[in-house]
Amino acid sequence: MINRLYDLNPDLLNKICVLKDYMRNNDLKRLPLDVSYINEIRQISIMLNDTPSPDGAQGMFLLLPRNWVIYRPHPQDILNYLIYHGYLNTIEAMVINNQEKFNNMYPDNRQRIQEQFEFYTYQILKDIGIPVNCVKECDNVQENGCINEFDFIVNCQYGLEVKSDRYMRTGNLSLELLRDYRVECQNNISNIGSILKTKADFWQEYFYDRREQIFATELYSTEILQNFTKYYINLFYTHYIIN
Repeated sequence: MINRLYDLNPDLLNKICVLKDYMRNNDLKRLPLDVSYINEIRQISIMLNDTPSPDGAQGMFLLLPRNWVIYRPHPQDILNYLIYHGYLNTIEAMVINNQEKFNNMYPDNRQRIQEQFEFYTYQILKDIGIPVNCVKECDNVQENGCINEFDFIVNCQYGLEVKSDRYMRTGNLSLELLRDYRVECQNNISNIGSILKTKADFWQEYFYDRREQIFATELYSTEILQNFTKYYINLFYTHYIIN
């Protein structure tokens, strides 16, 4: 529900900052760890992103196998509408490359693909008659300490966060630990990663391939993702820092 509480854990954030410093001091862009989950051994990792986001940030991410954290809601759950199997053509569904239609759909000329996916989610919910409200982002995060807790309120009761990932075929889910690993992370609320600060009930991730113009999307329980994040950050910290 939209009043779900998830307090930022100072100890967890401190461990993330220590791991980030460890990686930078040792010139590591990727930190691997072999772990077991339900009789399956896989390699998970923490990554420092070399490619800047549209606003210039270079994030720090936890990469987990998607099939470990997938959420399958009850068939009656209204957010089941957000789950789509198979691939859709983004030219047809998103009108990404048709500039004329793009301008007609977005009078403010938004170009970021993240905003197109957010609009796509909003439009789908609206078209099928589900009440959905956008949540306004804070105007100045650093001054007032405010955090955008989620992107949408769905059916007046669910918080929904919408994210996108251009690495469609890796089989991984990338969870942002720090918005920019080059920035001081201790006591810097504006640099906290989205998986740590969100209070959304559900996390919708769009996986896309811009060259092939296709995407797929999955829905996750945010609480499950945050629990996985806490558990594996503690494992990384124990393995690389304590041992």
